[in-house]
Amino acid sequence: MQRTFRLDAAATKSFTGLAVTAAVLDLTVTSVLGLTEATVELTGPADVVGGATAIEGDVWKIGVPAPRQTGSVRSFAGGAVIQARNITNGVIFNGGMRLGGMTLGGNGVTTVVQDPIRAVVRIPKGTGLTADITHAGSVLTRGWLSSIRISGTAVDVDLAGADHVDVKSISGDLVLERATGSARLRSTSGDVAVHCAGATTDAESVSGDITVTAGTEDSRVYATTVSGDVTVTRGGYRVSTQTSSVSGRVREW
Repeated sequence: MQRTFRLDAAATKSFTGLAVTAAVLDLTVTSVLGLTEATVELTGPADVVGGATAIEGDVWKIGVPAPRQTGSVRSFAGGAVIQARNITNGVIFNGGMRLGGMTLGGNGVTTVVQDPIRAVVRIPKGTGLTADITHAGSVLTRGWLSSIRISGTAVDVDLAGADHVDVKSISGDLVLERATGSARLRSTSGDVAVHCAGATTDAESVSGDITVTAGTEDSRVYATTVSGDVTVTRGGYRVSTQTSSVSGRVREW
């Protein structure tokens, strides 16, 4: 099923941020200079798309309900993928899942998902984005945003750029192309990469590599991982660093 939410020209001009909440969602956000009509195109199972809500205001709030019926089980860190149809009544717990009398476990985050649920968003350049994806999915942005704040359980993140960024995912890789101000990225099980860091970068991972490339003078980089490598590339800029890894290599160029 497909459904589109729209803001008219007046509402598009006046709103300052987009807030998306969902249990399972692949979210793509494109910011467009001079856009006169903001849109959210949602596709997925009828019960999810039909139950979605949109509340207009200074912050445009999009709510996507959790699916009642599931279609597959993913184990993100353990490497196992089990696919089936009509799996119901799954209970998620730390490190595993129980479906009726069957237990699925592993060292990573395991969650139940249905057929793909996708949201394709177009908003004006410089809008702020907040996304809370409680179970699984991804966030991809194209174009510049004023701020990005993302939280999730098993969420891969690929961000084009923003003034300020704050991302937290339990299991997922986090990639930030560019930030001008502060950026904080935290993943329990996943790699973190910042390709053009701004004034302050704080990157943390328990099990994953961290890579930061400076993009401005007199910047600060804090990078910490337990099991993984840390690489900071200064690129000719003056950079203050505080880096550590328990069982991996730390390199600063």
